Amino acid sequence: MHRAVVLGVITSLLIAGSANASCSSPYTRPEWSTLSQSQKALYITALKVLANRPQSRQGVVSDPSSISLLDFTNLHARASPWAHGSAEFYPYHRAMMWKFEQAMQSAGWIGGVPYWDWPAMNTNWWSSDLFTASYIGEAKSSSASYCVTQGQFGQSSYHVAVLDPDVTSYANGLHQGSSPQCLIRCGEVGSAATYPDEINSRYSATTYADFRGDSHSDDDFTGYHASGHEIVGGYSACNGDMANPSISPNDPAFWLHHGLVDKIWWRWQTRCAAFLTDYEGPLTSYDPIDPTGSDVAVSTQAVDTWQVSVASVLNTKGDLLCYTYASSGSDLSMPAITCPAASSSSSGSSTTGSSGSGSSGSGSSTVSANSGSGSASSSGSGSGSGSVATATGGSDASATGSATIATTASSSDISDWVTPMIVGFVARKISFNTGHRRDNNSDSSVDADASISVISTRTDKHYIAITQADNSTLIIFNNAEGKNVTVPADQTIRFVYRSYVETLNNGTLTRLYPYNEYKPYVHVDGAPVNVTTGDPCYRAYTLPMSDRWIKMHQLDWAKVRNSEARAMERIDRWNIENCGPVSS
Repeated sequence: MHRAVVLGVITSLLIAGSANASCSSPYTRPEWSTLSQSQKALYITALKVLANRPQSRQGVVSDPSSISLLDFTNLHARASPWAHGSAEFYPYHRAMMWKFEQAMQSAGWIGGVPYWDWPAMNTNWWSSDLFTASYIGEAKSSSASYCVTQGQFGQSSYHVAVLDPDVTSYANGLHQGSSPQCLIRCGEVGSAATYPDEINSRYSATTYADFRGDSHSDDDFTGYHASGHEIVGGYSACNGDMANPSISPNDPAFWLHHGLVDKIWWRWQTRCAAFLTDYEGPLTSYDPIDPTGSDVAVSTQAVDTWQVSVASVLNTKGDLLCYTYASSGSDLSMPAITCPAASSSSSGSSTTGSSGSGSSGSGSSTVSANSGSGSASSSGSGSGSGSVATATGGSDASATGSATIATTASSSDISDWVTPMIVGFVARKISFNTGHRRDNNSDSSVDADASISVISTRTDKHYIAITQADNSTLIIFNNAEGKNVTVPADQTIRFVYRSYVETLNNGTLTRLYPYNEYKPYVHVDGAPVNVTTGDPCYRAYTLPMSDRWIKMHQLDWAKVRNSEARAMERIDRWNIENCGPVSS
């Protein structure tokens, strides 16, 4: 049903933006704390209007003026398998925020919906006036059931969505049954959320894939998205709504958090003209927006649920969208980068605060470290396709010229770093359907020994595949680490990504990761221990990601835990450098 709906509207999606006038007077989405008391009250009133609309269980959003707040939860839960952990994560939630904004405007809100800059108060986030009886209720419920009891979304005046029967499993055991149920919140009060400088590290990316975190096998490699969800919803004492990636829109905090998530993407996009059209990466298998089954993201595809194309939501000042974001406390100076050459298709876009000369779609520019609301100071000229300059304070970047690689199957223009594999288990012959690459690695051979029967080997950008004597397939990642994955003979390889292999076995999709040795945190000599969030100088460690979140997103447990351990060690070094060592 979902696939049919998508196919039925896809032809209109590609021209969705052309029906609207170009953005000439964008409105600004404000930060929550800058709103007046009357504006905050109006926001909550509009939210309540949406919450009081009857849940219609619409398969798609056709009329924001009639959609219920509860419909958003049901729709998000339905798309959850595809809208998370894939390239679609950012455009999906941007389109969702835009539809929510339209719904709020139909309910009386004026202008852009606010976002909450919780990183600016990451060590006392619970002290925000959001978590009061005037607004969305207590950060951590004191009731035995952890039902929110205060505010406009308390147990007596608000109930969460009833999910469609076929998506109830996505709730991970929460809110089973058809009777009205309360909003559950047991926020991790006293714990620190992600620090602004950790989030700021994303802005050194020069491709969407790196910004999103594909090389880390996780679109949240700095943990900030999960942090905002789990620290508010809570997981140590209860299974809070906000901490559940599928049904989190039940909690009104979701919208303020995802406003921040969209702002972070927006800040990165406004650094370079090329970023306004950059979109690539993997899709989750069987995503209805990809009827060809390529599992590769391209901007001409639809966005699940929201009846727009990806291309139409890449630029927030384009033909469809027309907004920017106000600056706020966690907007740190972004690291210097080298802007890649903009594609010719982005000729209608410009980078805020940029200057320079040269034909559209050529050359590159240097962007210095900057703060502001995405206002990059860039300059550059030239028409050389694929030329790259070195950013001040940055690192050398390789040329971005394309090269076509010969294939055993028909070529198609797909992502530069993902190669589909079609495995025929009768003949055990592996064929590769590859497309255009951004670099040109030479082929190399792998010597067979008595235990390995080489049916096919190939060195592409990131891996070699070898079929072994026991009919398992050895995937060797072609990178400095030289890691590998062995795929059992009874599992069909669907795709090999830069950091994991996706397989299919009896209808079950699985991500197989290379072995990553768990390297636990090692205390840095001189750093304090047991720091609390109330310390006047020293930083406390951030709340770790829950095992449940890792499992629901099929993340690499060791990689997540290693990332968290390294972050703890960075905090140790920060504490020593900024507050001084302590005696051992």
